Formats: sequence, C-alpha cells, structure tokens
Amino acid sequence: MKLSRWVVIGSIAMFAAATTCISSLPASAQDSDQSVAAQASDVWGNQEPAAPSDTTDAAESTDAEVAPDIKAPITVSGQWTGGISDNLRGDGSISADFVQKKGKLTGTWDAFGDFGNIVGTVNSKSAKITFIFFPKKPFIHCRFTLTSTSASDTEITGTYKFTACGPLTRKEHGTIDISPAS
Repeated sequence: MKLSRWVVIGSIAMFAAATTCISSLPASAQDSDQSVAAQASDVWGNQEPAAPSDTTDAAESTDAEVAPDIKAPITVSGQWTGGISDNLRGDGSISADFVQKKGKLTGTWDAFGDFGNIVGTVNSKSAKITFIFFPKKPFIHCRFTLTSTSASDTEITGTYKFTACGPLTRKEHGTIDISPAS
C-alpha cells in the first residue's frame, strides 16, 4: 500500500515538472524568429518567398484570402417537370415542387399516379434526391433515390433505384430528366 502512494506522489511531481517546463516556452508563433515567417507556402505546400509586410497587414488578412474557392449549390427551388423512364412501368412524366435551403432540399412529387415527399441535397454540380412514397399499401416505406449524372440550375438528369419497397421493386430502376416548369 505504501508503494502505491509513492507511485502516485511521483507521478504528480513529474506532471508538475513537465507543466513548468512547457509553460516557459513562447506563448505564440509570433514570438518565433521572423526569418521563418519570410517563407509562405501555397495550398500544395510549395514554398515561395512572402511579400514584405508588417504585422498589421498579417493581422488584417481574412479567411477568404486563404480558403479554397467554394461554389454555391445549384438553385432548384420551385416547380420542376420532365420525363421519367422506368424499366417496369415505361415512360411517363414527373413533377416536383422543391423547397431549397442552401444545399438541402425538401418538397413534394408525383409520377405515374403516385406521389409523396422529397428530401435531398445539391451542390454546385450534382444532386441526390430521394422521392418518398406517400404511405399507402404496398408502398409503406418505399422510396427511390435519384443520383444525378448532370445537374445545373436549368436541368437535372440522372438514374434512380428503388429501396425499402419489398420484392416487387428490387429490380426496378430508371432515369429522370427534369427542368424548371415554364
């Protein structure tokens, strides 16, 4: 029992000594040698000489100067219509009413006499949209998900596949091509 007390006391002493040593180091990178700051690296790590500047300019720089260029998501809000081609049901029309908040989608849809809700995401060049059937037999949990092959503010084209629908739709799939309703 006495040995374990000495182990605990020794551990506390070592922790205190380490903390004291670390706290004596410079508090920020600004305290380091200015010659290190004379080199700047680009996004890929290439070293380039930094432009001469004083510390005021460095403090006033914004994140936008160093952040990668991120494009806004495509805009799909509103009514969209187009064609749907299903390997089991054939060709038909589909309409969707999208509500968009940044890159997230909600809304409603109808095709082939069926209808339901929409959830999905869009970015600057693609879309992934899940069409959820209104709960009725045999489509209680049924949904199909469109993965775009092409997406823009004026057209979304892609393929879809059914999930959670049971054995009747395991092999059902197709394509959708929609654009804003005029």
